[in-house]
Amino acid sequence: MISKINWIKDNQNSIIFGKSTKDALYKRINKITMELTGTIKKIEEAKTFGSGFRKRELVLTTDEQYPQFLLVEFTQDKCDLLNNYKEGEQVKIGINLRGREWVSPAGETKYFN
Repeated sequence: MISKINWIKDNQNSIIFGKSTKDALYKRINKITMELTGTIKKIEEAKTFGSGFRKRELVLTTDEQYPQFLLVEFTQDKCDLLNNYKEGEQVKIGINLRGREWVSPAGETKYFN
Protein backbone atom coordinates (compact mmCIF):
# COMPACT_ATOMS: atom_id res chain seq x y z
CA MET A 1 0.00 0.00 0.00
CA ILE A 2 1.21 3.50 -0.83
CA SER A 3 1.24 5.98 2.06
CA LYS A 4 0.26 9.51 1.20
CA ILE A 5 1.87 12.62 2.65
CA ASN A 6 -0.61 15.49 2.27
CA TRP A 7 -0.38 19.12 3.10
CA ILE A 8 -2.45 22.20 2.37
CA LYS A 9 -2.44 25.86 3.27
CA ASP A 10 -5.28 27.01 5.47
CA ASN A 11 -6.64 30.56 5.81
CA GLN A 12 -3.86 31.48 8.23
CA ASN A 13 -1.18 30.28 5.76
CA SER A 14 -0.42 27.30 7.98
CA ILE A 15 0.40 24.02 6.32
CA ILE A 16 -1.57 20.98 7.51
CA PHE A 17 -0.16 17.51 6.91
CA GLY A 18 -1.72 14.07 7.19
CA LYS A 19 -0.79 10.50 6.37
CA SER A 20 -3.99 9.86 4.41
CA THR A 21 -6.53 11.90 2.51
CA LYS A 22 -8.88 11.58 5.51
CA ASP A 23 -6.36 13.55 7.60
CA ALA A 24 -6.14 16.59 5.34
CA LEU A 25 -8.73 18.92 3.86
CA TYR A 26 -7.74 19.97 0.36
CA LYS A 27 -7.84 23.61 -0.61
CA ARG A 28 -5.74 24.97 -3.46
CA ILE A 29 -5.58 28.70 -4.04
CA ASN A 30 -3.19 30.21 -6.61
CA LYS A 31 -0.68 27.39 -6.25
CA ILE A 32 0.99 24.97 -8.59
CA THR A 33 0.26 21.67 -6.84
CA MET A 34 1.72 18.35 -7.94
CA GLU A 35 1.75 14.80 -6.65
CA LEU A 36 4.87 12.66 -6.71
CA THR A 37 4.68 8.88 -6.34
CA GLY A 38 7.64 6.66 -5.68
CA THR A 39 9.89 4.97 -3.15
CA ILE A 40 11.79 6.81 -0.44
CA LYS A 41 15.46 6.35 -1.28
CA LYS A 42 16.92 8.53 1.47
CA ILE A 43 15.75 10.64 4.38
CA GLU A 44 18.36 13.10 5.63
CA GLU A 45 18.64 14.30 9.20
CA ALA A 46 17.25 17.77 9.89
CA LYS A 47 19.74 20.62 9.55
CA THR A 48 19.40 23.76 11.67
CA PHE A 49 21.07 26.99 10.61
CA GLY A 50 22.24 29.93 12.74
CA SER A 51 19.03 31.87 12.06
CA GLY A 52 16.97 28.99 13.50
CA PHE A 53 15.80 27.89 10.05
CA ARG A 54 15.41 24.09 9.77
CA LYS A 55 15.25 21.89 6.70
CA ARG A 56 15.18 18.18 6.02
CA GLU A 57 15.54 16.52 2.65
CA LEU A 58 13.97 13.39 1.22
CA VAL A 59 15.06 11.69 -2.02
CA LEU A 60 12.20 10.00 -3.85
CA THR A 61 12.79 7.44 -6.63
CA THR A 62 9.98 7.45 -9.18
CA ASP A 63 8.47 4.19 -10.41
CA GLU A 64 9.02 4.68 -14.16
CA GLN A 65 10.89 2.95 -16.95
CA TYR A 66 13.69 5.48 -16.38
CA PRO A 67 13.45 6.26 -12.63
CA GLN A 68 14.12 9.81 -11.51
CA PHE A 69 15.66 10.79 -8.19
CA LEU A 70 13.73 13.79 -6.90
CA LEU A 71 14.81 15.90 -3.95
CA VAL A 72 11.91 17.14 -1.79
CA GLU A 73 12.66 19.66 0.96
CA PHE A 74 10.68 19.94 4.20
CA THR A 75 11.16 23.08 6.30
CA GLN A 76 10.63 24.25 9.87
CA ASP A 77 8.14 22.13 11.88
CA LYS A 78 7.35 20.01 8.78
CA CYS A 79 10.77 18.30 9.20
CA ASP A 80 9.32 16.15 11.98
CA LEU A 81 6.70 14.65 9.65
CA LEU A 82 9.41 12.50 8.11
CA ASN A 83 9.90 10.72 11.45
CA ASN A 84 6.86 8.59 10.52
CA TYR A 85 8.44 7.26 7.32
CA LYS A 86 11.41 5.04 6.48
CA GLU A 87 13.64 4.41 3.50
CA GLY A 88 12.18 1.87 1.06
CA GLU A 89 8.58 2.87 1.80
CA GLN A 90 6.30 3.71 -1.15
CA VAL A 91 4.63 7.11 -0.79
CA LYS A 92 2.63 9.70 -2.66
CA ILE A 93 3.72 13.25 -1.80
CA GLY A 94 1.69 16.37 -2.56
CA ILE A 95 3.92 19.38 -3.15
CA ASN A 96 3.42 23.07 -3.86
CA LEU A 97 5.91 24.09 -6.51
CA ARG A 98 7.44 27.51 -6.01
CA GLY A 99 10.11 29.44 -7.87
CA ARG A 100 11.92 32.71 -7.68
CA GLU A 101 14.27 34.94 -9.61
CA TRP A 102 17.58 36.17 -8.17
CA VAL A 103 19.92 38.76 -9.65
CA SER A 104 23.55 38.55 -8.54
CA PRO A 105 25.58 41.67 -7.72
CA ALA A 106 27.22 41.19 -11.15
CA GLY A 107 23.79 41.43 -12.82
CA GLU A 108 23.46 37.74 -13.67
CA THR A 109 19.89 36.44 -13.35
CA LYS A 110 19.23 32.94 -12.00
CA TYR A 111 16.01 31.04 -11.39
CA PHE A 112 15.36 28.59 -8.55
CA ASN A 113 12.57 26.12 -7.75
